Amino acid sequence: MRRLYKMGLITILSLSLFACSKITQENFNKLNNNMSIQQVVAILGEPSSSESVNIAGISGQPYGKIKMLE
Repeated sequence: MRRLYKMGLITILSLSLFACSKITQENFNKLNNNMSIQQVVAILGEPSSSESVNIAGISGQPYGKIKMLE
């Protein structure tokens, strides 16, 4: 019974955290390649984390593909 209670609590907490995300299909559709960082932040809000890389003295933000929401 105690394990079932913990699993239910974890599920509820997880769902409540995901519900707060500003990355919705509607917001994603507002983004385009020519936008400045400030414009993207205005739509999606401040990032919760940031990464940078440094390879052979060259540093910058990692670049990757965004998986389209379906």
